[in-house]
Amino acid sequence: RGMGFLSHDYKKKIDDQWLYTPSTKKTHRIATSEKSSSFMGTDFSYSDLTAQQPDDFNYKLLKENVSIKGEDCWLIEARPKNARIKEETGYVKTNIWVSKSKITPIQLKAWVSKGKRLKFLRFTNWTKINNIWVSLTAAARTTRGGKVESTTVIKQTNMKINNSAVQATDFSPHKLTQ
Repeated sequence: RGMGFLSHDYKKKIDDQWLYTPSTKKTHRIATSEKSSSFMGTDFSYSDLTAQQPDDFNYKLLKENVSIKGEDCWLIEARPKNARIKEETGYVKTNIWVSKSKITPIQLKAWVSKGKRLKFLRFTNWTKINNIWVSLTAAARTTRGGKVESTTVIKQTNMKINNSAVQATDFSPHKLTQ
C-alpha cells in the first residue's frame, strides 16, 4: 500500500526504473542488474513491466494459426540477441501468442535463465480505450518441474490513455514521493 513505480522506456538506451517505498520514504533506482529480479516479491520481474525493444531479439514463427480461448494467434519464439539482453530479461527464450485481431501479445511462456523454471503470462479482460486494445488483467504463474510455485494477478482499474490532465513533469522520480 502506498508504493509507487515509475518506468521510462527508451529505444536506444537501457530503460530507467524507480520504486518508492513508504516504509523508508525513499525512492530508489532499479539497477540494470536487478531488472530480471522479482518485482516486489511477485511473479513479475522489473523487466516484465517495461516495453521490450524488438531489435533486441531474434524471432521465429513457430505456428501461423493457433487459437487461445477462441482468439486466433500467431505463435512466435523470441530469443535475446546477446548476453546483456538475456541477463536483463532473465529469459533464455520466450514463446509469444500474438492476437491477430488485436495485434498484441495475449500469452507468453518464458524459460527462466536461473532455477530451471518456466513463467507463464496471460493477459485478459481486454477493452478498447481511445481505440487502443488494453488488457486490464495480467496473470503470471511460475512453475518448476511442472509444479506451480506461485501465481500473481495484477488488475488495472481506472486506466486512461492520452489524458490531457497528465503532464510530462508528472513522470519523475520526485513525484513518486508525493
